[in-house]
Amino acid sequence: MTCPDAGSENRRGGARGAPCRVTRVTSVARVTRVVGFTLTLALCTAGDTWAQEPTPPPAPPDVPARAVIVVDSATHLVGGAIRVLSGSAQDPEGQEGAADVLGLALERVLAGALAGTATSASVTVERGALTVSFLADPTEWAHATSLILENVFTPPPLVVLEQARADHLQRLRFEAGAPVRDFSERRFAILFGPTSDWARPARGTVDSVLRIDLGTLASRLNRADRGSSAFAALVGPIDLSEAVRLLARFEGAGTPAPSPGSRPLRSGSGLAWTEGDMYRVPVEITSTWVTVAFPAPSDLARDRLALLAHHVREYLSPVPVRPGLLDPRVELLDAPGGPVLFVTFAVAPDAAERWALRVIEVVRLQRDAPPDERFFAWERRRFRAAWRREYSAPDARALAALREPSYGAPTTGETRIEQLRVADLEAVAAVLGPPRTLLYGPDLAGR
Repeated sequence: MTCPDAGSENRRGGARGAPCRVTRVTSVARVTRVVGFTLTLALCTAGDTWAQEPTPPPAPPDVPARAVIVVDSATHLVGGAIRVLSGSAQDPEGQEGAADVLGLALERVLAGALAGTATSASVTVERGALTVSFLADPTEWAHATSLILENVFTPPPLVVLEQARADHLQRLRFEAGAPVRDFSERRFAILFGPTSDWARPARGTVDSVLRIDLGTLASRLNRADRGSSAFAALVGPIDLSEAVRLLARFEGAGTPAPSPGSRPLRSGSGLAWTEGDMYRVPVEITSTWVTVAFPAPSDLARDRLALLAHHVREYLSPVPVRPGLLDPRVELLDAPGGPVLFVTFAVAPDAAERWALRVIEVVRLQRDAPPDERFFAWERRRFRAAWRREYSAPDARALAALREPSYGAPTTGETRIEQLRVADLEAVAAVLGPPRTLLYGPDLAGR
């Protein structure tokens, strides 16, 4: 589908244009759509040759307010994502692990519903949301999307929930006492505070999972859908009108799902926290696991925060690798109060504090002594290449579009990266809040 004023020629000699981009700003998000139309010129001969006025193309249909639709004929598969603001932090008090059980049940239901199709789907449970992403063949995308929507928002059978609970209990019992699981849970409790819902065990305990009310859990996603707490995105070679019809349930402004007993950590500055510290948890293991977390303002552009995250990742993971530094990870987490930059790694116990301070110094230097333009241009190219790898698949673009609608378009993210300057890196480092650090490992000093 093409714009009428484009000048390139197709193989048959007719005019072929570039995709038209139509952007509509709603109260919820910017919805980016790539749509097109063909202008037909009727030539009739009656003595002199004359041109009849073309019939105006129909106006593109309105995209539901809680949906993002990107029509991209250059993509060979259709990607989709459904995000429901009902994650482990919204589990009822005393029934922690309910979201994980629901996620396991939904995986089973979708696997059965999509059997015999060329569509694959996966379910991810986070603290703030449950997400379903999928890849579909262009010949069956509409049927697959319809099946997925129907099964996501239809309560799963109780027998499936019972089996999912049994599987989750088996996993919890197997992992009981594992230091890695204890570290993961403790870091959220320490970094976000013991009274936050994000501090509760995301996967639950054996006792809490046994207390889950499966009857209430079955209708959880359906209740969130009725409460306008569900969002969806489609990316790929799809028909715009059909996509709008399929996603009609996402009309209406979005409202976050209420969190039972929620105590969000919001401050006047828009940060997840305003006071930093270093916490030590003595554990007899061979290495020390470290997390350094920086809170960012809630209105900070994600591509700028991602640039800083990339810079820290490049420092921790050079080629060749740094000796003694194990499994460094840099993540961006959407947390209560604003996003958080998480840096996690493992080191020898005697080097843990030194490495934690080094990470803090790396971030501080971007504010006080940012790189010169030539080095920054090289690093920006590497950041753009990493961006391409991460968002090359249409399902990844659909997931990204649910956080920033413009990222669903083929080149928007790369265009924004090209516009980044050294001053952006400097400004991001300057607005981060004070870091909180967790050292989880042997106490060599006997503190």
